[in-house]
Amino acid sequence: MRVDGRATAAALAVVGYVVVILVPFLKYPSNPPASSDDSTIGLRTGTFVLFLALSVIVAAVAVAVGHRLSARLGGWSAVLVAALGYVVVVSGVGALLPTVAETPADFPAAVLYDFRVATLGIHLVLWGVLGLLFGYLVDRRPSRRSHEVGTAGAGTAA
Repeated sequence: MRVDGRATAAALAVVGYVVVILVPFLKYPSNPPASSDDSTIGLRTGTFVLFLALSVIVAAVAVAVGHRLSARLGGWSAVLVAALGYVVVVSGVGALLPTVAETPADFPAAVLYDFRVATLGIHLVLWGVLGLLFGYLVDRRPSRRSHEVGTAGAGTAA
């Protein structure tokens, strides 16, 4: 099954947002500056980066597995099996990684909630714009076939 450049860019942006932003955020949500315990910064940073890297690696493996399964199961079934495998593995990894409770109990919950929603929203806009822009640029690029036809036509006219 072939899809055009815009659909590929949109799918890549959605997958990128989920794998790079949403999944690590669910385990280690962001906090406003100066709202966390300074003694946990090394643990917070290390576990977040580890979980982010593992999320990307597991997603890459899931794409490869889905690609291999597509001949046997069909496109959509392979995508669903690969996505389910990603969810299962990342959930297991997330359960094994430590939870870091760094926000003080007296920190205003509304401020924390608003900051986290804004963080997800900013990243959603970023990935959305990247996907739309990439799709637009890929769609504007002359296709290989039209380039060859234009070259062949110019050569025969001379």
